[in-house]
Amino acid sequence: MKKRVNTNLRIGFDFDGVIIDHTPGKIKKAKELGFDIKPYQTPSNRLENIIDQYLHKQIRKYIYGGGTVQAPIVDGSKRALNILKQGGYELFIISRREPRFQLNVIEWLEKNIPGIFSIERILFVPKERAKDEVCQRYNISIYIDDKVSVLKKIKSVNKKFLFDPYNLRDDFDLGDIQPVSSWNEFLEILIGSGSES
Repeated sequence: MKKRVNTNLRIGFDFDGVIIDHTPGKIKKAKELGFDIKPYQTPSNRLENIIDQYLHKQIRKYIYGGGTVQAPIVDGSKRALNILKQGGYELFIISRREPRFQLNVIEWLEKNIPGIFSIERILFVPKERAKDEVCQRYNISIYIDDKVSVLKKIKSVNKKFLFDPYNLRDDFDLGDIQPVSSWNEFLEILIGSGSES
């Protein structure tokens, strides 16, 4: 028997690295720039320790621009988002993207997971710390991001999750942040055995 979902819960999702998988794009662009990196080295917190700031900026520019169009969906995210939406959760994207790269997000969502996020629930912020203000304004109860630095700035949300397929948890003191290595683990924590369908 499926557990009943609390329809008052609002979940905020980071886009890059949580819903869209930039791992192949980062590896490709790094190779073009002369660096051979492995998937576990692609999270921003690790990548910035491997290559200099200028090259890291070039990779970000690529993945947020043309790389977005080609990037795959993170394994399990489409299924999980559908389960959450059908379960009555209100879903929001809260993403730090420059205006010139925002349309790429909307087009990617329409192509890869249409109907999950309404346009008014796709929210962009200019700085990472502004994500907390947005979470507070929209009464977000749960937030998931792939960057520890962002999650530590979000004070208004009770349940914070680190999307962590590459074991970033080993590099940081997470405090009240709960790491999850997959979308299935995230679902299991939120709705238990009801995710097995």
